[in-house]
Amino acid sequence: MALIRGVIWNERLGMFLLVGLALALVMLGVRIMESGHSGEGFALIVGAACGVLVAYVRSGSRRRQLAETSESA
Repeated sequence: MALIRGVIWNERLGMFLLVGLALALVMLGVRIMESGHSGEGFALIVGAACGVLVAYVRSGSRRRQLAETSESA
């Protein structure tokens, strides 16, 4: 039971840290856009959004794999 709680805590912590990093990157991208470098700022914002999306998809596939292995066991 403690192992399951530890795994859940690690996944939640990782997602919270990723969202915090993405928000910081978006704010930095907005500041860069305000300084006149709109292309670079936009690229930073899109990159942050793609990073969050990739992490979400990977975590969902990992959960499905764990569910399939626990059902077959």
